[in-house]
Formats: sequence, structure tokens, C-alpha cells
Amino acid sequence: MTMNRKPLSFLMTGKAGASICSIFRALLCAALLSLLLTGRPVFAATEIHGADSSFRAQGITILWAILKGPAEESSFVHIRILQADPGSFRFYGVEAVDPFSKERAWVIKGEPLRAIQTLKSVRTDFRDKTERWLHFYKDRETLEKGQPALTVFFHGVPDTAPEVLTEAELEAYLVQAPSRIK
Repeated sequence: MTMNRKPLSFLMTGKAGASICSIFRALLCAALLSLLLTGRPVFAATEIHGADSSFRAQGITILWAILKGPAEESSFVHIRILQADPGSFRFYGVEAVDPFSKERAWVIKGEPLRAIQTLKSVRTDFRDKTERWLHFYKDRETLEKGQPALTVFFHGVPDTAPEVLTEAELEAYLVQAPSRIK
């Protein structure tokens, strides 16, 4: 005697099937809700790995440099963001991410993006959460929905980031660096 039924098809019929479908829908909804409640962007329209200390994509330039102090605790990482067309992105946020646990923490969340923006962090802030995810939003609505138009992520302070000893050297580098990007 041959059976025409597919394996486990009995689970999808009658009350048992309805129960399994209900459980599946509930699990799917719970997973989606938990994803939305994590506070991190749901999906970026474009996600790019920014591997270098001088990086440009979609009208955004990101520059990294380190103002070296006598110790790591007194050294500062500077991230300068330049926007070629002010207004193309209205808001931005920066997340620090632990590459192993994937734990995320907002460094800056939902700030207006100016033509020139510089973030300054103590070098030791990169010990546990080494990654930085920079999210750029077109408008307040996409910001509130957690839907950046562009995300650029770095797996740490780029090895090519120069270490300088004075504020004057730092500013000179940050002013000159965009002209060297090809």
C-alpha cells in the first residue's frame, strides 16, 4: 500500500494544522517585534564597509585620525564627516559594536548632520566595542523608523589612521586628506 501524502502533511490539516500555523505566526511576529525593539536600524538601503582612514561614498567623506596623548586614556580618535551636498542626508547616528557578542550601544543617535561634523572619542572607548557603524538618514521620518539610506561600518580604528601629536597637525591632516582620496 502506497501513501500519497507528503511527510508531516497531517500536521497542516484540521485543528493541529491550525495550531501549528498560529504558533508559527506568533513566533514570526515576536521575532519581528524584538528586532524592531532593539533600537538599531532595521535595514540600510546601502551598507558599505569603510576599510580606510580616508573614505568616500555617496557624497559622504569619512576621515579618521588619532591625537596621541601620553597614554591611551589621553589619546583621542577623531572621525570627521564631510557632506558634499549638505541636505542630502539630514541626520546621522553612530553605533559602537562588540564584534563577538554583537552588543550595540549608541555613541550618537539622531543628530542633525552638518556639512562638516567631527566626533571625538577617547581611544580606550574602542577596547570592547571596536566597530563603528555610521548611519545616515534622509529625513526625520526615516530616522524615526530606523531606516538609514546609507550605513558605513568600520571593524575598528583603521590601521591607516595617522597618529599626530598636536591639534595643529590634526587639523592640517583633516583639511588636506579629502584631496588625496581617489
